[in-house]
Formats: sequence, structure tokens, C-alpha cells
Amino acid sequence: MTTIRIFSPWAGGSSFRRLSIVVAIAGLTMGLAPVSRANDPNEYCTNGDIEPNAEPIFRFDRIEVPPRTEDDDWQIYSGFVLNDAHLDKEYLLVSYIERSPAPIANNYKNAEILRFVDRPGGPALVQENSEFGFEEDNPIRRAAAVSFDPLVLAAPNRNVRLNNGDTFAELQFSGFFDVLHEWLFESLAEGFGVRPADLDATVSSRLIRHQNFARNVSLTVQTNVTMRGRYLSGAKVNQADGSKFTITTRHDITERPGAGFVPRKNDPRVGYFHTERDILSSLDRTTADRHVYRWRLEKKDPDAALSDPVKPITFWIENTTPIAFRPYVEAGVLAWNEAFEAAGFSNALDVKIQPDDARWGSGNIECNVIRWVASPEYEDKGSFGFGPAANDPITGEIFAADIRLSYLSVVGQLDDWRRFNRAPVSELVAGADVASQRMHTPDEKLLVDDGFAGVRVLAAMKAGAGPYAGERADGRDTDAEKVLSPLTSSSAEGREAIDVGYFDDVVNEPELADRMTAEVITNLTMHEVGHVLGLKHNFRASRWRPLDAIHDRSVTKGLIAASVMDYLPINFAPIGTPQGDFSNTRIGPYDIWVIQFGYDPTLDDSRTGDAARDFLLARAQNETSLARSEYPYARDPRGLRWDLTDQPEVYAAERLGLIDDLVTQLETAPVAESWIESSFLFDEIYTQRLQAALRIAELIEPYRLSYDSAQMRGSPIVMASRDDQDVLLKILQEHVFSAEALNLSPAFMQSVGPDVLATHPGNFPFRYSASMKAQVLSTLLNKELMIRLSNASTFGDSYSPGEYLSKLVDVIFGADLTVAGRPNAARREQQILFATQFAILMAELSSHRRDPRRSYVTALNATLSTSMRPVLSSLQRDLLLDWPWLDATTKAHREELRRILRNADF
Repeated sequence: MTTIRIFSPWAGGSSFRRLSIVVAIAGLTMGLAPVSRANDPNEYCTNGDIEPNAEPIFRFDRIEVPPRTEDDDWQIYSGFVLNDAHLDKEYLLVSYIERSPAPIANNYKNAEILRFVDRPGGPALVQENSEFGFEEDNPIRRAAAVSFDPLVLAAPNRNVRLNNGDTFAELQFSGFFDVLHEWLFESLAEGFGVRPADLDATVSSRLIRHQNFARNVSLTVQTNVTMRGRYLSGAKVNQADGSKFTITTRHDITERPGAGFVPRKNDPRVGYFHTERDILSSLDRTTADRHVYRWRLEKKDPDAALSDPVKPITFWIENTTPIAFRPYVEAGVLAWNEAFEAAGFSNALDVKIQPDDARWGSGNIECNVIRWVASPEYEDKGSFGFGPAANDPITGEIFAADIRLSYLSVVGQLDDWRRFNRAPVSELVAGADVASQRMHTPDEKLLVDDGFAGVRVLAAMKAGAGPYAGERADGRDTDAEKVLSPLTSSSAEGREAIDVGYFDDVVNEPELADRMTAEVITNLTMHEVGHVLGLKHNFRASRWRPLDAIHDRSVTKGLIAASVMDYLPINFAPIGTPQGDFSNTRIGPYDIWVIQFGYDPTLDDSRTGDAARDFLLARAQNETSLARSEYPYARDPRGLRWDLTDQPEVYAAERLGLIDDLVTQLETAPVAESWIESSFLFDEIYTQRLQAALRIAELIEPYRLSYDSAQMRGSPIVMASRDDQDVLLKILQEHVFSAEALNLSPAFMQSVGPDVLATHPGNFPFRYSASMKAQVLSTLLNKELMIRLSNASTFGDSYSPGEYLSKLVDVIFGADLTVAGRPNAARREQQILFATQFAILMAELSSHRRDPRRSYVTALNATLSTSMRPVLSSLQRDLLLDWPWLDATTKAHREELRRILRNADF
């Protein structure tokens, strides 16, 4: 850090005295000369196109001004040192979160346009409003100056005078931190899943470092956060109080990308993030500049159909990446080159690996970095990665990216897979020499899987010199039964594999564990790279493959979905079916098509570009692989997350059958060597069952939205039939709500130790099943679904709310409502849950509170209540009498149901 001491004309004389300079780091003079940067790859990161001694765009410094009188103190000012050449030039401010123990929803803040303007007393740095614009030929554009007041981030300071024509603009910390804190509050609230107004926290910030690079000035800010009533799961490791933590943010000011970039207008049929700039001077108030986010790619040979780019999009694999993961991360980046070749670019993406002894951090905006984090908060939130990028807010040009992948989430999923499938997982942490020596293939050769598009797969490692190194007295294989967790423990002797339990005697294809590891990490990387290329999610891509082909690797060939921008479950094969591709290892047809739209230079041709664009977009209406849905909460079941195949309900039912088979095996098979291992297996059975059941429940929607009709031609709504909904309810009846569903082996439950049961009350069997059924019922029975059913019944062959509820009552109660009904414990549990949910819904609809300003809500509630009340009355009537031959437990259960349902009738 540089401190410049200036002897001003007010310090005891009328003329300037010579400058006294205090330098805190070597190589800096007065803050006005170029920074000398050693050309050492370990010192800093570049993409190969920056001169080591390039002059900074301008400088940021801390300047000390002497006192005016002997009684005053020295004054320290922080701000920008610049000259006339910097005035009226546009810069971009990019803010992003460098470190945070808390879950953050938005690592990057949208870039803001800055400009140094000349004001009375000196230059000021102002932030322009990039959300609105005016047509150049419309006189109303002259009103912009009085319509918007720019935010001043740095103001003239009369106390600082510099020689050589340089001037000084002092950073306004209050305004700067106000904007920072607003962004952090929004990001933290979304990360914690609450509204910003409900996040009870205080924050304070301070500038802790500034750096002047060739292309950007970087400010590092430390923000201390104190939260009340909310604690971080991982904070206790480093801090005594999990409610207090520190967030480090970086704020880079860089020159706005120059001329030559052609913005590309967005189209709703493709899934790109895009700018949104309202044109206020237009009489058509729907007019807006919507340009896709994309990188600047230019062909070396503009006339060639396929050419290398002048500058490729280069990603650095940070040295936080486990060595064993690096080939898969690299493969995930380079896989996108297939799409760019269709857009006319060869070798559009490049990968470099940060040296393990590198001394530069990943925060330099000159480099795009793929880093790994090991945060319990990411794992708790189920976050596997983030793919944020910085872009020009008007043109959409992307110029920086910072991908973050969650180590704990990935290895947790891999370990769950081993536990769920009773199969081994090899060592995943690089450099585990001891483990590598203990477990290796006989020929020590890396396996190459053609179905994995040529990416190397980790060798399946078995103990000793052969597959079985020894036998126990009971005939079991000792070393073959022991498995390695993805985590290792460190000891004085080196890294040792953690023995986490046993797996089945016969393990078919032990290399499957390693192939799955490779496929999962490659797919995760492709997904996040897709985001920083500008792409949104496409949650409809999972519907592309037919059910009968999803496990056939000769058909899928590394593609189980039409896009890597979907959220896909690990593709486990049903019992008796050979294991196919676990995940996508190649980009899909949708990805290729959407990259063509965003990056093909021929679409910019003034003569043929419009026709080429229209031809490309027209394919979306005829090719099912190009169908898109980006909103998982739009209540279109074709756009759900974590589903797969064109028959997702059958696929989910197969997953439930796979779990049931595992539960059956636990009746006789050895379970685990420790109580904790049994608990983990118990949790995984619960999670897998819940995910599959929720996918089926989420499919019960009355209509589907047609995204193919994005140009407002044709019908945007496709109706579901009653037959479709009946099939879904039947699957749930069999696998979730039947008397035999969700059973677990008593022998297995006895192996879950008392310490685990005491510290994890959610592991109790009844609490496990009740929690699962409650989540499924909340999906099947809520006001929003009832509204959609009521609306849809006017469009076509869909259930009305009352008809649907009658079917659901049959599923939940069945014969238990007859005079001879004697529900078992599981059925009693789900009936109490249903009655409670039903009563809450009916009470909400029947509320006597009336608000004349929202009379339409009253009318809607009355309509729904009228349709649903006959079901309530029928259920109450069936429960009215306690027949004398019923046992005491059944009578008590029926009385409890009557009590709950009485609360539904206000």
C-alpha cells in the first residue's frame, strides 16, 4: 500500500514545498508512474495478451495532507489520482464476493458504468444509470440530466493538490458502502432463503487493500456481519459465535470494452441472460434494449467457415482443485468447443492450470478462474456450484468470470452414491500416495472409456496385488469389503484411507464408482461454464430421451439429456439393467443450437444475418431437443428439476422400486460396521425416496405452458388429462401411501445406534415417514394448486378441485373409511397429516376477514371453498360413527380425525 505525503501551500508558506513520499511496498514511486511488474507466472495471472510493464488505467492511493496549523492533525484521504485524459471516459465497476462463510446467492453484482466528470473544484467519479436510455434523435433525451441524478462515488477534494497536471477525487465511503451493503443484504437473504426485510443483521465495512493492475484498479473491502437469531453451520469451526462472520468483497474498476463488439438482440425462444434497458423516449413502452450476455469472439480468418479466434476464452483451473478432479474439470470446459465449432470457431475455449506454488490470487479480473470451496453452507443448501460472470450492462459483453464449485457437496454426493449402491468408491484426493500404493489395478493403467468422449477415468483400485488380498474366517473378503471415502484423514505417516464400512460380497464392475465420479464432475463443470458463457437454465432438456433408451450407453453416448443446463439426477439403472451413463459428459443438441444463436458471426451479416437468425430460431418449433423451460416454479411439469426421460413419473417409480429392493436386501445382508454408517445409509434411503416421490407429486399439474409459442403465435397452453393425473396418484398410492410403503427392516433399524438416535431425532422411523409424507402432501394439497385446477377445468378435461380431492381422499384413506376399516400405524399417520393439511387449507378459504380492497380474493376463496366443501362434508360423514366392533386404537384415531376436521369449518 502506498502513502503519499504532500506538503501543501497551507503548511506555513505560500509556495509548494517538495513532496515527501512514504512507500509501503517496493516498486511504487509517487503513485503517478507505471507499476513495474515482474514477468513471473507465479506472481500474477494473465491470459497472455498483457504487457508485464503496462501502465495502469489510473491510480488509487492513500494521500496524507499535512495540517494547516500546528494544532491540527495530518489528514488521510483515499481516492483516485488521474489527469485530463481520464475525463469523460467510461469505466465499469464490477463487484464480487471473494470470500464468505455464509451462503451467497449472487457472487457478482451487475456491472455499473462509471465516468470521471469535471466538476467545480475538480474531477468526480459518478455512476450512470444504465437501466434507461433515450433515442438519439428524440429531443426528450435532453431531459435525462434532470430526470436522473447520478450517484457520486468520488468527489473533488480541495485539500489535495498534485503536480504534473494530476488531480485527485476522494472516494465517498458512505455512498460506496451503502450500495455495497444493499447488495450484500439481498445476496445473503436469498442465500438463507428469506426476504431481505427478514434478515436481522448489522454490517460494517472498511477498505483493507487497494491494487493497481494494468487493466483495473481493485479495491478489497472487509465487511463484518452480525446476525441475530441465525447461525452458520460451519462458523463454529473458526469463530466462537456462528452469528458473526466476515465477508470479503472486491471491487474492480476497468475500462469499458471498446468498439468492435456487436450486441446481439435476445429472443425468448433461446435461454440467454440478457440486458434490460428501457427506452424512455419511445412511444411504444414495450421497447427495450435486450442484448444477450456473450463474450467477444473474433475470427483470425473472417472468411473461413471454421477459424481459431483472435483471443480464446481462457479459464484457469485454480490450484484449490484436487488433482484427481482436474482432468474432469478440464474436460468440462473443453467440451463446449463442439458447440463453438458449429458457430464457426475452432478452439474457442482454452484451459490453463494455476501452478500449485503460484502466489497470485484468483481475484485479478484479467483471468477467468474455476475455483473450489469447502464450505458447509454450500453443502447444507445443496449448492454444487455457481457460475457468475461480469458483463457490460448495455451491450451484454462478458469480460470476466469466476466459477466456484463446492467440494463438500460433490464428495458428499459421491459418498452417498457408494452407500446407496453398496459399492466402493476410490480415493478422490490427489497425492494420497499411501492409499495409491495400497489400492491399484494389477497393470496400473488408466481406464479409457469411449462412452466418456475420450476423457480419462480414474483406475478402479483394489486392495493388494489382486482383487482379493485375504479372506476372513467366515469366508468374506477382508480388504475387498473395506471401502474408501472421498475424504481422507491426515496423520504423521501421511494420508490414510478412512475405513467407512462394508459393501456386498460380490461387487460387479467396481470401476463404475470411478466412472460416476468422472461423469458427475465433468457435468457439473459443463453446467457452470455454460452459465458464464451467458446461458440460463433449461429445465425441459431432461425430457428428451425416451425411457427405454436412458440406460443404453450405445444410444446415449454421454448424453442423457438435451442440455447440460438442466438439473439432472444421477442416472441409476434399475435392478437387472446394466448401468448406463450416470450423467451428461457431452454438451447436448440444445447447447449447440443456443451457442450458434449467441456466437455465430454470420448472424451479424447486414445482408443475410436476419434470414439466418430466423431460420435458426424456427428450428425450436420442430425439434423436441430444442424445447426450453427456464422457470422451475412456473408450474409447468415439463420444466421440473431433477427429473429425467419422456416418462418422468415411470422413471421416478423405477427409482422407488430400486430403493425398495435395497430395503429388502437389508433384511438379510450385513449393513455396516458402525452405527454412524447405518445412520448415513438410513438418511440416504430417506433422501432418495423423498426426491422420487416429490418428482411424481410435482407432475400433478393441470396444464403445460408451450414455450415453443414464444412469438405469441399458436396456443400457449396444453392441457393435462384426467387419465394422466390418475396414473400419478396410483404410483404415489403404491409407493408412498399404501400400508406396506416406506417399510424398513427391523434388523437394520436396530443397527442405528442409540447415540445417533439421541442426537438426530429426525432419524426415528415414524418421524422419517411423517416428514416425507408431509412434504409430498404439501405439494398435492395447497391453495395455489387448487386455483390452477379451478382455472384449468374451464379449458379442458382436467379435474376440478373437488373431483381431484375426492381422488386424493381415496388414495389416503381407501377402505379405512368403511365400517371394517382398521388402518395400521403408517396409514393412521398419513391420514392425520392429510386431515391437518386439509383443515388448514379450508380454514384459509373460509376466513371471515374481509378486505373490500381485495374483493376478488374473497370471491376466489369462496369459489374454491364451494368446490371443496362437499369433500370435507363427505369425509366428516364417513367418520361420524365408531362401530362397536372397531378396536380402541381405531376409535381413538377416528375421534382425532373428527377433531382436526372440525377446525376446518368456520
